[in-house]
Amino acid sequence: MATVSGVGVGSVAGMDLSSMDLETALMAVQTQRSQLLEDALRQQLDSVNGRNAQMAGLNESMNAKNAENLKLESSSVALQGQIDQLKDLQGAPVGEQVSEPRGLVRLVLGAGRRQGAFARHA
Repeated sequence: MATVSGVGVGSVAGMDLSSMDLETALMAVQTQRSQLLEDALRQQLDSVNGRNAQMAGLNESMNAKNAENLKLESSSVALQGQIDQLKDLQGAPVGEQVSEPRGLVRLVLGAGRRQGAFARHA
């Protein structure tokens, strides 16, 4: 019968290895080792699953922000077009005729006349 000796080898998970034969002791050690590896793997999987859930939430938030950003960009383009049109109208001389796309003609009042109107009311 073989004896097992060494520092910390006398017991594994509460089992006394000194009363076992070598094959039984090795089987007990391997069983405990596999259980520890399974526990460590389970903890890692739980951690990875938690991170995946967190990333999924962040991805949803990012997609919502990207959609909101696209709406704001299209709104910004439309507003910039309106600003450009207003600048064109503001720079037109008083009483200038502007042709419309349908062949109509309209009279555009320039900024000078508007400023004079505000000055009288002030």
